[in-house]
Amino acid sequence: MEQASAPENSNTERAIASALPPFPVGDETTDNPEHIIHLPVDHYGTTVYVRSLAQKNLDKPPLVLVHDLGEHGDCYHQAAQSFFSQGYSVYTYDWRGHGRSGWQLGHAPSFAVLVQDLLQVVAWARHRAGGQGPVIIGQGVGALMVMEFTKRFPAFCSGAVLSAPCLELQSAVGGLQALILRLLADVLPTARVWQPFVPRFTSGRVNRRPMSREDGELNTRFSGITAALASEVILAMKRAETRFIEFDGSVLILCPEQDQICSYQHLKKSAALHGDHNVQILDLKNTTHGVLTEADDTREDVVALILGWLGRVVVRRREPSVEFT
Repeated sequence: MEQASAPENSNTERAIASALPPFPVGDETTDNPEHIIHLPVDHYGTTVYVRSLAQKNLDKPPLVLVHDLGEHGDCYHQAAQSFFSQGYSVYTYDWRGHGRSGWQLGHAPSFAVLVQDLLQVVAWARHRAGGQGPVIIGQGVGALMVMEFTKRFPAFCSGAVLSAPCLELQSAVGGLQALILRLLADVLPTARVWQPFVPRFTSGRVNRRPMSREDGELNTRFSGITAALASEVILAMKRAETRFIEFDGSVLILCPEQDQICSYQHLKKSAALHGDHNVQILDLKNTTHGVLTEADDTREDVVALILGWLGRVVVRRREPSVEFT
């Protein structure tokens, strides 16, 4: 087993890394760029399923894709292939309680635990990339998770893309509804909530590709989330309302104009007030909520936008300057 490594700029980050479970040691010398691992994320034996497409050339930072609520990492396989074809190493994974990760489908004990799981995936990607902090791309509630991550662990990533961030819903969550979910989460945290009572966090449309046996067992019968997870997502959204992006690195925010799940009015007002030059917001015309899992043309257009931003803002910033005398 190999211990996670931390950025070398503070004792705090070293302490964070020392608390992570050790990485499993495996044979990574194969010429096949695809690598699958069940990565330990806590000291109780919980693992998350991680699929990576790794480049031999480490000139560009790795990318970590964080799927939306109710999805799994393979929904982003085509997007991952597109990024990989442009020279980026790409990591996708199944959240705890999704796909092939965790113990109970649709359940996570807290939002903080999901963010901590992401830390282990990011640390793994950084470890395999020779210490380069990855750029994290989050979709929907996954983007909300990335926001929390950049607040708690900013030294572990070099940039963030928030795709259709679930910071504000088109159909607001009522106070009574949030209270009932909170009480239910306290009493019966693993109880699955009746679907009509759960806020509409996602479109509910999950794209899948054919699975091979070595992938392990994929649980595609996602039938909803537990009271604890629903309540935790609501609380995370409320925390996001009280602040803007608390991250010194570069951030790209993608706002689909035909999104029927999320609203971006509050986000854009906050951006205007802060005037943060590190944050770029793009309105995506003729696109719906799941922009990175859409049909080929739409998805590739969005991937091209992200690639352009990566080249201008992230990769170029990392290149050493050349002085002529």
